[in-house]
Amino acid sequence: EEVNLTGSTITKHFVILTKAHTTSLSAIETSHRSPTLLTETLPASELKLKVFIQFPKSSIAVSFNSEEDKSLIQQHYSTLVSTFKILTKQPVRHPSIIIKNVPTSIQLEEIQSTIQSYTKDSGLLRARFQFPGSKPDTNNWVLESPATVLKELIHIKKIPLRWKMYQISEFFHIKRCNFCQAYGHTTKNCHHNIPSCATCAGYHSTRDCLSDYCFCVNCYSKDLDHNNPSLFHSARDKNCPCYLAEIQKYKNSRDYSHY
Repeated sequence: EEVNLTGSTITKHFVILTKAHTTSLSAIETSHRSPTLLTETLPASELKLKVFIQFPKSSIAVSFNSEEDKSLIQQHYSTLVSTFKILTKQPVRHPSIIIKNVPTSIQLEEIQSTIQSYTKDSGLLRARFQFPGSKPDTNNWVLESPATVLKELIHIKKIPLRWKMYQISEFFHIKRCNFCQAYGHTTKNCHHNIPSCATCAGYHSTRDCLSDYCFCVNCYSKDLDHNNPSLFHSARDKNCPCYLAEIQKYKNSRDYSHY
C-alpha cells in the first residue's frame, strides 16, 4: 500500500521523525532546522531513502523502499533518540468502494462528481486504482471513502452515470494467490513450485480440476482434521472462515469510526 501526504506518495515503509525536546526557537524556525539537525545526527547518505517530506512543527516523514531499508534507521536509534522521537505507527486509512463495469468513455472526474452529488459534504473521493471490468471496454474503479460516506453509498447501492445505473459496494484490499490459494500475496510473488486447486485442494491448477466435491486448502492448513465439515467448500467461497478472517484483518487497518 501507499500513503499520499501533501500531494506526494510514499510507501508504507516509513517512519516519522518529530522533534523530541522544546527549545526557545519558534515552531517555524525549528521546522527549518530539522533537516540540519538530522544531517548533524545522521547523514542521509547512510540510509536508503526513497522520499522524505517535511511538515510544520519539526516533523519529517521518511519513506523507504522496503522494511529492510527502514530497519537501517532503527540501527541508529540510540543516536537519533536524543534529538528526535521516532514514530513508526502506521496511519489509519479510510475504507474503499468499488464501482463495477463503468465504460472507459466515462472519466474519473464524472464518477467523482456524481458520487459527491449523492452524499453529504463528501468532497471528491480519491481514486485508488482501476482495473478491467468483466464486460468489454469497461473498468472497475476503486476509490477511498471515509466511513460516513461509505455508509451513505452502501445504502444507495447504485449511482447513475449517463442515464444508466452502476452498482457500488465496499471493496476489500485482500490478496489471494491463484496458484497456491494462500492469502497475503499474489500469483506473481508466489514462491511455491506446485499449485493447489481452489476447488478440491489437489496438487493441480484450478482450471484442470475434475473433482465433484469442494475442499478448502486454506482451512485444511489450519485444521488438519479431514472430517471437519467446515472444510468442504472452495477456497474462493465468500463464506470461507479464512476469507472472513482476512476481511476482519483488513477492517482493523481502516478507520470505520462514525460508520
